[in-house]
Amino acid sequence: MKGSRRALYSALFWVTEWGTMLGDVLFAVWLIQLITQFEVHASYPFTGLNGCFFIFALYGLALICEVLRNKLSIQNDD
Repeated sequence: MKGSRRALYSALFWVTEWGTMLGDVLFAVWLIQLITQFEVHASYPFTGLNGCFFIFALYGLALICEVLRNKLSIQNDD
């Protein structure tokens, strides 16, 4: 694997791992806030429907990076 492809592979792996981890944490906080109806500070951006869409976008970004990383891995095997 060339250096630039290795760097791209590493960056995609990093975005996948962190996107999934942050999505999991934010989803847990969002779900707990939804169940308990805990009033959060107005500056907290991950509440309500907008928070749900942002968390979904994080998961979507992580999924896209995972698919690209797997495609890059398959191309290097040839």
